[in-house]
Amino acid sequence: MRVILTVLVSVLAIAHAIAQTVRLDTQFDTIQIPLQQGDTVLDGAATFEARIFMNSTYNGAGTIFREWQFVYMDRSLSAGPSRISAHLNGLSASGELTYTGPLSFNRWHHIAYVYDGSEDRLYLDGVRVAQRANSGNPPEHNPNSSSPRNTSIGSAAEGGSGQTCTPSFRGYVDWVQISSIARYAEEFCPPESVIADGSTWLLYQFNDPVGSSSVHDDSSRHRDGLVGFSLCCCETSPLLGTLPSNVITPPVGDADCSGFINNFDIDAFVVGLTQGAASWLAYQGSQNCAFECVCDTNQDGSVNNADIDSFVELLFQ
Repeated sequence: MRVILTVLVSVLAIAHAIAQTVRLDTQFDTIQIPLQQGDTVLDGAATFEARIFMNSTYNGAGTIFREWQFVYMDRSLSAGPSRISAHLNGLSASGELTYTGPLSFNRWHHIAYVYDGSEDRLYLDGVRVAQRANSGNPPEHNPNSSSPRNTSIGSAAEGGSGQTCTPSFRGYVDWVQISSIARYAEEFCPPESVIADGSTWLLYQFNDPVGSSSVHDDSSRHRDGLVGFSLCCCETSPLLGTLPSNVITPPVGDADCSGFINNFDIDAFVVGLTQGAASWLAYQGSQNCAFECVCDTNQDGSVNNADIDSFVELLFQ
């Protein structure tokens, strides 16, 4: 019995140790990603994604991921309380793809930007919220140029000298993954955690020791980030190991994302069932939870008539 308890305590301690985030709480908080020459793996497709959290204290809009070289290349994923934006094709006429709408406080959100060679798309908690036709290979950095180049999480250098800084996203980030494939095409129940695979170009899970000067890259490229370093002159260090409090997790069947299941979920569930994710999102007025996660009540991977019985069962439990 003592051995079992010892093992259980050890497992719980490990689980607690890895349940960490990074908190970006000033506009110049940054983590520098080491540069690699000739890095061209994002030519034909890409996915930028992150799991983020905001509350009344930490809720500033800004950059989550940025890769940039003056004149040649510009890639980014940004978010805030009322906006998600991203782009991959650099300094092109297409510019940023943007979704303007509220993100809820005290809830984890999954945001993703996908480029598949013919269009790019934005997803909020598994729901497609913006898309457009787009094509071509994204511009790559020029390894023979002396122009400033920077890749970072949070505040990012830009401008001809590299000394101008874009503000960082302010909030908690559970993980950031950059992939060389288009990971999402349809609506989906977003992952709470991810594991690096052969298409992972960068993965920071921020499970590093509190006070660490670097963050581990789980991808095969092993580009461990440097906490508090960038080309900018005013960079600051985000706080590793922090966890947000008062987290609300809507259960399966909570179709109006209120945090519990009741009669108010009926209309929201019917809208989602009959009109789809986009209409459900518009009916909600704000994205508090993921469509597939709360409306796919029999959890078979899609929202359809087969979910009606299980929704009724959850409603009257």
